[in-house]
Amino acid sequence: MFLIMGNEKVKVDTAFLSDDEQAVSGFDKNGKRLVILEGVNFENVWLEDDRGQRLDFPKKPDTNQEIEELKIQVQTLTESLSELSKKTSQENSDEIIRQDITETTNGMDI
Repeated sequence: MFLIMGNEKVKVDTAFLSDDEQAVSGFDKNGKRLVILEGVNFENVWLEDDRGQRLDFPKKPDTNQEIEELKIQVQTLTESLSELSKKTSQENSDEIIRQDITETTNGMDI
């Protein structure tokens, strides 16, 4: 997509409108800020897709909300990992017991 600023055109991967709708920031795919415009006049500044169609500026995500969502994801992943670890540990214990029984019965004269 492109950030259009009057006669200038800058390729950006993402662009955000500030909460107060007075500034626009454009970023490359690595998150590096390419441009920041303050006191934006939206008659001269807009976003376009690769086909030249105007796009609405997304609002910058709420950082606190993102952090809370990531905390929930980390907690869920930690719980899943713990359950998987317990399951794997139990399966390994069961396999060791089966091996001990097999070795014991193989050594017995029946």
